[in-house]
Amino acid sequence: MMDGIVLWVDAESDKAMIWCSDHGDLAYVSSAEALVGTTTMPEVGTMVSIKTRIVNGIRFCYQLTPLQRNAAPELAQALRNIAAA
Repeated sequence: MMDGIVLWVDAESDKAMIWCSDHGDLAYVSSAEALVGTTTMPEVGTMVSIKTRIVNGIRFCYQLTPLQRNAAPELAQALRNIAAA
């Protein structure tokens, strides 16, 4: 298990992208089946606990548990700013 922060969410399609505390590849959530303790996808900036696995070279989250809302709502924008610089 590791912690992460939700960077992007499409709640209608139950997809999300997670920044992982190990600073490795981002983890992708591809369905609501990955959710534990909730039935709705957490919002951007939520700290989560996740388990991941690599499938065809892509890190997927297969277990996601929300821990704290609004833990780092600025992280997604900060990463975009760094990438643009």
